[in-house]
Amino acid sequence: MTRVVWSRYSAVGLAALVCLLGTPVSAGLLTVANYNFSSQYIGSGVQFANIGSGGYTGWTSVGFYQTYKWLENGTNGGFTVPVSNPGAITPPAIAYQPGLSGPYYQYAAEESKGTIYQNLGVAFTPNTRYTVDISLGHRDGYNDSRATFGLVSSSTAITADGPATTLTTAGFLYADQMAVGAFDWASAVGSPNAGVFSFMTGETAPSGNIVVYVNSQGGRINLGGVTVSAVTTSAVPEIDPAGLGSVLALVTGALGLLERRRLKTA
Repeated sequence: MTRVVWSRYSAVGLAALVCLLGTPVSAGLLTVANYNFSSQYIGSGVQFANIGSGGYTGWTSVGFYQTYKWLENGTNGGFTVPVSNPGAITPPAIAYQPGLSGPYYQYAAEESKGTIYQNLGVAFTPNTRYTVDISLGHRDGYNDSRATFGLVSSSTAITADGPATTLTTAGFLYADQMAVGAFDWASAVGSPNAGVFSFMTGETAPSGNIVVYVNSQGGRINLGGVTVSAVTTSAVPEIDPAGLGSVLALVTGALGLLERRRLKTA
């Protein structure tokens, strides 16, 4: 059995193998309209506004309370926002409105079970990793603030309970496990109280347009932002297991031979 010592030859071999398995060719954020729920300015001095049947700009809501809450110039609505350092608690997606006496943050609130979703108007792309992240706030006195989220095809039915079918395991964020008064992203909270949505398409992508959704599990959620990213890789060559094993054995043997020669001449 050949013993391979890590060297510059091994690095070259590993790089070749990475190229064989596909490399990223494009990456970026997809456009989510009103991603931070700030496009409908409800005005200074107003703690909340029922958006009504029109819903949030860019979004469709099913059973969602359709209400904006806001924080201005300190503490409001059970959240703590230090005027001197508002970014320490609220996520970057929360909007700052210029012209006010202090920091202004606007977000969506849901009092009970419901789903908010948006058709992004673009189709799924083959060989692409999609990731969804959301930010939630833990309001004082609400200890059942939990949400699931992700992507589905535009052909999928969506109700207050969420989508009828899912592409893979939904992302989740348990805001009730965060510090009281804080907003944060699922990606920042991490396991075991949060996990981003992640889905990889194959050579054949799901049909229909991309739809992003957030579902309240029945408690109060305070939604600050939603982002969707996509990283497309080059197609992976089809190699049967036996053939791949032969290629790996050949590469390993060649690296071992080069390493032994290097040691003899060292």
